[in-house]
Amino acid sequence: YNTSFRILLKFGGLQATIPAGAVVISAELTLTFVNWRGNSGVDTCFMTKPWDRSAPTTPLRFQGTGWAFSNWNTASSVSLPWTQPGGWADCDSRASMSNSVPGNGISGNVTRTIALEPGLVNEWFTGSESSNHGLLLRANSPGSFSMFSSSSQLIFQRPSLHVKYSTSPSELPASPTYPVTVVSPGRTLWVSSSLGNDLTGSGDSIFPVRSLRRALDDALPGDTINLMNGSYAGGLAIYRSRLTLQSAP
Repeated sequence: YNTSFRILLKFGGLQATIPAGAVVISAELTLTFVNWRGNSGVDTCFMTKPWDRSAPTTPLRFQGTGWAFSNWNTASSVSLPWTQPGGWADCDSRASMSNSVPGNGISGNVTRTIALEPGLVNEWFTGSESSNHGLLLRANSPGSFSMFSSSSQLIFQRPSLHVKYSTSPSELPASPTYPVTVVSPGRTLWVSSSLGNDLTGSGDSIFPVRSLRRALDDALPGDTINLMNGSYAGGLAIYRSRLTLQSAP
């Protein structure tokens, strides 16, 4: 593996997507990696420095957002550097997240759900767009893997952000004591033989997959598969341990 290869990720235009006065109480990021080999891992952090991959074309490609620079200042025609090359020194020290990326010798695709610190995500929704600097990901263990981006033709492979919010004071979480290490729970996949789609479904409750086979291929140890009303083919082999199959609540 090589920690020199890093991924910047940002969800823009979030301010108008939840009601005024609402507070984010939980947040999860779903990513799909391609890893044909053994177990690898990925670190994720919140960024504190602005960057803009879509900034106007620079004189030279490397002068824009990349390993050395966070941005290109069009007005002054200069590159704006990260605090240190690679950008990791510009991570928010209040939260850290590390997750495994197991190998998948069947399809190569590995979908992981990464729990995010809700207080920092809440700042994306309640602050101005200029205060949202997104996330940075880097490999943290041996292995070779890639990640699907928003340009993937299949919707379920694109990065997705899931948040739960509340306007009720009784549901608001207590303010955390920073710094915190955020631990991700097992993923829950939803299956519907009538409403699901194995090509476009992500396994989310809103976009379920159609077949139990697809869910079993995607599931990893510790995950839960919720079967919605319907009929499902039997005689399927299960290759992974610690999976929970149950009727959808």
